[in-house]
Amino acid sequence: MDIHKKIKELVKIRNTTISGLCQKIGMTESGFNFSMKNNTLKIETLQKIAEVLEMPVCCFFEDGETDISQSMQKNEIEILKKIRGQLEALLIIYMTYWDRHKNQEVKNG
Repeated sequence: MDIHKKIKELVKIRNTTISGLCQKIGMTESGFNFSMKNNTLKIETLQKIAEVLEMPVCCFFEDGETDISQSMQKNEIEILKKIRGQLEALLIIYMTYWDRHKNQEVKNG
């Protein structure tokens, strides 16, 4: 699968459009299509596309649709790990607050 097809597939999976993608990366749709047709897409542009589509750049160079799916799963796992870490931190803050609140009640009580 070529890069253009992978981008189209990812755009569809992310429930967006090529036009929306182009707007987010600061490129006209005609310029994007020209670059894709003539294989002149710059790596910097590909990096922007990867960021917008929340995928690693390497997914554009992997073979097959299953690789895109696997890359998406890896990316989503990383996001979930970050969320888990943030939730754990919030829980610690909450528990610390709760302990202080309970201790103050006992002292005032």
